[in-house]
Amino acid sequence: MISSGFLSFIASLAVLSITVFALYLLSPPKRRVVLSSILIWQKFLTNIKRNLDRRKWFLSLMLALLIAFLLAMTILSDKYGKFLGIENRLVIIVDNSPSMATQTSDGSSRFVKAIELARKLVKELDSGARVMIRDTQGFVSAPRFDISSDALKLIDSLVLGTDISLGVTDFPWSDDFIGSKYYFISDGVLGPEASDSWSVISVFEEAENIGITQFEVDTVPGEPGMQKAYVKVMNAGTKPQRVTLRIKGVGSKDLIKQFDIDSQSSFSEILDVSKFDEGSITARISSEWDSLPTDNVAFSYRHASRQLRIGLVSYGSAIFDSLLSSYPGAIVKKFDPVNFQYQGNIDFYIFDGIRPKTPPNVPALWVNVTGDSWLPVGSTISNPIFSSDGTEHPILDQVTFDDLFIDFATVGVLRNPDEKSLMDVGDNGSIMIAKNADPRSLWVGFDLEKSNFSLHSSFPVFLDNAIHWLVDEPTVKYLGLGQVRVNFDGERVSGADGASLPVTAKILGHSQFFAGEPGVYSMSNSKSRLKIVVNSSDVMLTQVNNTQFNDSNLIDSIYAKQGVAAIENRLVLWLLFGALFLLVFEWLTFNYRKTV
Repeated sequence: MISSGFLSFIASLAVLSITVFALYLLSPPKRRVVLSSILIWQKFLTNIKRNLDRRKWFLSLMLALLIAFLLAMTILSDKYGKFLGIENRLVIIVDNSPSMATQTSDGSSRFVKAIELARKLVKELDSGARVMIRDTQGFVSAPRFDISSDALKLIDSLVLGTDISLGVTDFPWSDDFIGSKYYFISDGVLGPEASDSWSVISVFEEAENIGITQFEVDTVPGEPGMQKAYVKVMNAGTKPQRVTLRIKGVGSKDLIKQFDIDSQSSFSEILDVSKFDEGSITARISSEWDSLPTDNVAFSYRHASRQLRIGLVSYGSAIFDSLLSSYPGAIVKKFDPVNFQYQGNIDFYIFDGIRPKTPPNVPALWVNVTGDSWLPVGSTISNPIFSSDGTEHPILDQVTFDDLFIDFATVGVLRNPDEKSLMDVGDNGSIMIAKNADPRSLWVGFDLEKSNFSLHSSFPVFLDNAIHWLVDEPTVKYLGLGQVRVNFDGERVSGADGASLPVTAKILGHSQFFAGEPGVYSMSNSKSRLKIVVNSSDVMLTQVNNTQFNDSNLIDSIYAKQGVAAIENRLVLWLLFGALFLLVFEWLTFNYRKTV
């Protein structure tokens, strides 16, 4: 099927031919000449000159058509050059995902090689070429066809991105530019999978790499005074390596450990970090061979182990009495429900079946309490059948609801975005709701005395998780650099280096800012503060040899000699030289009376 672009090209040449031919059909006005014998001249012109003028006219017409064709093809080559064998419209996508920072054997990087190849492709185009430059991280916000010099400037301005997953599944490929050639320069690790119509130039080169793929610091369930760090390190290279791990925190000497990791293997360790004070904790690794420094460091945050003052408001609860009496680092004060009044030296309240007249201004755990504007309210059901989609919530960490029976429960309704259901009993109905607002609260809609939940082995863990979530300064773990979006109404952001950062967007209680490097960030407003741990560590990034490319979808090797040779031509210049030659030839033939 003939394309519309080809038909437009042919139509343009046809219109040009008709126009030139029509101009040659025009007759100049006749001149009046006085002759001595009109009959003699008429006979001479009729017999000799008529045939000669026709040949000159035809030769002149052919030269004019050739000159017009050459000039027209030069002008139209920008849009229809592909039909002439001219690669004059080129679309180049440069992969600038984080894996492209991987160093190569010559001390360069995959990204530097990609930039060099993109420049080479553009430099060897024709002078009238138009080039569109795009990148996988979306830094080129409005790609368009530019002249070669502008395209080279844009290529030089490209930088590596930080988003590991950006564009992998939904990258906007486009191959509907008529007469264009499409090239994708990538290492095939984190970049998107190329569309079939795109030619792939690979800058992949196998490399050695050691990286931290996971680093978390958390309290040991049931032992709030002890905190441990979980570290996982991967060797994604081809040879075994000796790795040095250094844990750095506040208030104590660094914790150093050495270990060996085989190629394509992982090593994990749980380390006691209780000796460090509250603050940022950094894990850093070093090894003899490493091609990607980005994944050698990871951050977490250690909360202080401090004495906790708990207020228990109850008519008498054997469950809470026994657990709180042995709770490490806690002072428990019991309050008489009849004459209850808030006190200013309490960090956290537990209301067991008691509803005070006013809400507290500190975190609280409500058990079997309903009936006020600050508490969930709803109908009572027996033997509720529930499910939980909040298993990733910190309160339910290592908590199981297996074989849990509840005689009666109140079904609460979620009323604002700060509330999350931990035990669902239907559409928007819940019997356990965590409220992430200032102050935080946890509502349990059933009596522990009428349930076997308190007899579960995981109930002490549940209570410990709840206390830490309610009392500790909240911490959000966020994987991946770039735009960070959290469920918090933030007004100010402090960067990993302490510098102030702008809040780039706020919508529906969520705030967003840009994290350019890993570390512990702090977001705050007039009421509360949020710690945000941002890391670039990810198994996808560490596996720098996990490329999607193979010989079947590559046009050439790392230097792309065939790819460059495929477009190495100067046909547009030859068209211009040809038109100039024919103009000189036509001028000479006219002056020697060979054409008209």
